[in-house]
Amino acid sequence: MLSKGGAALSKQHVDRLLDSQDRPGWLARLTTIDHLGAGYDISVDILAWGVQRMLRNLLSDARQASRAEETARRLLAPAA
Repeated sequence: MLSKGGAALSKQHVDRLLDSQDRPGWLARLTTIDHLGAGYDISVDILAWGVQRMLRNLLSDARQASRAEETARRLLAPAA
């Protein structure tokens, strides 16, 4: 199950979420994935923050960015 952690986020919260290098305070007590009996609860807010941080870190490292671009080229190349 995916959860958005309650009420919808305001545009300001979304902007802060996607621009923040550190996990925003309102997400500090939440975990990304919780095991709930037979399933899992995934926090979309924290997942979005984590993915954008991962991509920024990846693409700000010239060596990693070059490797990511090469991988993307291979994945997007027409099938032989």
